[in-house]
Amino acid sequence: MERSGLLVLLTVGLLLLAAPVGCTHEGQPEADGRTATPGPPATPYVVESPLPGPPIPELTEEERDKALEIAFSDERVTALLGGHPYTVEAIGVWTTPKSLQKVGAGIVLSFAQPISVEADLPYVDYGGDEYGAAWDEYREGVAHVASDSVTKMHIGVDLARGQVVAIDPY
Repeated sequence: MERSGLLVLLTVGLLLLAAPVGCTHEGQPEADGRTATPGPPATPYVVESPLPGPPIPELTEEERDKALEIAFSDERVTALLGGHPYTVEAIGVWTTPKSLQKVGAGIVLSFAQPISVEADLPYVDYGGDEYGAAWDEYREGVAHVASDSVTKMHIGVDLARGQVVAIDPY
């Protein structure tokens, strides 16, 4: 069963933010015998969007705190954590895909060691295809997840409902 496009986009976006960019190995010989030397920093190239859109909302500190409280009070989340050491890697705003209305928060946990997970877990879906979401309201579902190599977990918290509506171990 496919996971929500939102969860995939949020996860990919957070991973891209953490990915190293423009790494060189100063002083290390290249394949042709040359030595890599650092150059001037690249000038960022900004492309303005030709289509205006609504501003992306941000989470307040109060909303962040509330999202964490909701997530760590959820019995499914605490059962998955099961005493495993983890860190809160990121907390970001979760918006509707079309109108960018704030829904809640996406929380990414990173485990110190891979953990095993086998559970029926909630997910959200906005429909659509590779070109975008079909709806601006999510639909809920449950999927059976089984893995012995989970290193991270995304938790989707709907702040208006005060509930965890998505748990995505990966």
